[in-house]
Amino acid sequence: MLIEQTWQKLKIKLKQFSLKEVNCAVASCPAHQDQRPSLSIEKKKGIILLKCHAGCSFREIVDALGMSSNEFKTRKKTIQNKKEVWQQSVNNVVDPMRWAATYQAVGNVKMN
Repeated sequence: MLIEQTWQKLKIKLKQFSLKEVNCAVASCPAHQDQRPSLSIEKKKGIILLKCHAGCSFREIVDALGMSSNEFKTRKKTIQNKKEVWQQSVNNVVDPMRWAATYQAVGNVKMN
């Protein structure tokens, strides 16, 4: 999910959502009974940070929103591709040298 989509979703889901700056907001924390906004939200490049000043954890906030922690960060495709190649290679080890060459080629890893 794109960070901007998550930001828009938070605007709808969070009570008392109020922008303080372009990429900073406050809102009532959904993880506890909030009389006044205690949740700080900050959108940065590739990530959205949540901080409850009453002490709720990130996991508690995300669960209360009914969202996934993956929605709060951009997924890095290059790392995912390396992990997939690694997993496929490990699962299909027939020739160790071929496996090492494949991983080296995709992962840009130098083998000594």
